[in-house]
Amino acid sequence: MYSSAKASTGPPPDVSKYLRLGIIAIIAIMAFLLVGNQAVVLFMNFEEFADLFTTPLYFALISS
Repeated sequence: MYSSAKASTGPPPDVSKYLRLGIIAIIAIMAFLLVGNQAVVLFMNFEEFADLFTTPLYFALISS
């Protein structure tokens, strides 16, 4: 059916490299989204509560 001249004997494509890269990319995107969300929440607390929010943080930094 197929002749040996047409059949390729090369190695199969390296799927594990792309899979590993995809998993790392997904983890990096999730970490970026989580850190970004927390940064927005922290910024909103600073803007809304100002001294009420920053005073306990300031005292905690000084006391430790």
